[in-house]
Amino acid sequence: MRAHVGFTLLELLVVLALVAILAAFVAPGAARAWEGARQRAVERELRLVLAGLPLEAFRAGAAMELGAPELQRRMTDWPPGWSLEMDRPLAYSAEGVARGGRVRVRNDQGRVQAWDVEPYTGSLRPSLP
Repeated sequence: MRAHVGFTLLELLVVLALVAILAAFVAPGAARAWEGARQRAVERELRLVLAGLPLEAFRAGAAMELGAPELQRRMTDWPPGWSLEMDRPLAYSAEGVARGGRVRVRNDQGRVQAWDVEPYTGSLRPSLP
């Protein structure tokens, strides 16, 4: 009598079902982690752009004023469905002195992250939305 070699169709189907169940548990967590990483990357880039504005005004030797549309255009990868909001345009003197203000980012799921731009220094401080 010949020895049985290989797997039966039933065994393969059971293994595939177990893999599908495990994937169903892992997929939502992976999607949330991916979205969180994307949000942090956009926020990090925005903070870098905001932090460089006083120096940019100083180096140009001219006053500058930026509203939300101008600031959003400076971002390299702005996700669709996200919005950038400000109480008033950010203004910097030719010496790099900031007028101050607040910048808010709202993602496509409604989560809001806000920063205060400090008067004079232009430094950023996280704030409540």
